[in-house]
Amino acid sequence: DASPLLAVGDLRAALGGPEARIVSIFGSIDLHHPSSEALCASIGRRLAEAVPDATVVTGANAAVHDLIARSFVRSVEEDRREEEAGGGVGVGEGEREDDEDDKMKMRTEKKARVFHLAPVGYRCDWTH
Repeated sequence: DASPLLAVGDLRAALGGPEARIVSIFGSIDLHHPSSEALCASIGRRLAEAVPDATVVTGANAAVHDLIARSFVRSVEEDRREEEAGGGVGVGEGEREDDEDDKMKMRTEKKARVFHLAPVGYRCDWTH
């Protein structure tokens, strides 16, 4: 039987339904440019700032998956800790106060969500 173990619709439902904000990361197994690591870390940080309630889904086997997901998780958790400590996050240029309140609510109510999808039998050793 060539059917998938989990259909895309089932995955979307498990991750929050049609309203879920899901970001899928695809990339190279190896890094090929000296600035790739810094670029991936920057993408993860920016994703956490822009869409802290996103669910990140990776293919569980590439350097790009690991670096972006790790940076995303670290950034969401740092923002949450800063908010809990009373540091808060300022409103950026062009943002409304309501938008920032919504972002902070999402950051403090839930942890970063990352899922590494892998073939049956493959073991992903990442802890984020």
